Amino acid sequence: TPIQVTTDANGQAVFPDLPLGRYEVKEIAGPAHVNLNPNTYTVDIPMTDKEGKGLNYDVHMYPKNEIKRGAVELTKTGAGDKALAGAEFSVFKEDGTEVQKGLVSGADGKIRVQGLEYGKYYFQETKAPTGYVIDPTKHAFSITESGTVNEDGTITSGAIVPVAIKNFEEPTIDKKINGDSENAPMNPNTEHT
Repeated sequence: TPIQVTTDANGQAVFPDLPLGRYEVKEIAGPAHVNLNPNTYTVDIPMTDKEGKGLNYDVHMYPKNEIKRGAVELTKTGAGDKALAGAEFSVFKEDGTEVQKGLVSGADGKIRVQGLEYGKYYFQETKAPTGYVIDPTKHAFSITESGTVNEDGTITSGAIVPVAIKNFEEPTIDKKINGDSENAPMNPNTEHT
């Protein structure tokens, strides 16, 4: 008969008063921010102690969970939906904590950030390319799935969250005075050529 217990605030699960025997222990549910440990562990009660001379009836296991990590890819475009290089962004956690800064869009208009832990984030533009206006919007996204994280921190599989942002060119302003220039109010500090 399966026995189910839930971990406490310290992450410990205790199976009290188990009869002597062999047991299989498997994680069947967990918090949303971690990947479930897929392994099944075999535990004998009692187990031989470290020295191999006695029996241990109080058996401890230490299976590990991994926090979900994912990636996001921002695509920056300008007029005519053309890729826009040179836009600079920072990534922030939902609470405003800066996670990464100085991220610059490449010739393809893309910025990819990998290894972000499960949670809510946003991109915010910190510098616009020459001739464009900074977009002050906080572009929110969430990391909810894990990819396979390699030793170098790159992700080779799993969902990559897409974020698309469009910049607008700085407006060109022409000022013309229509009408009789003799009666137009003039600022005496204005230089005319």
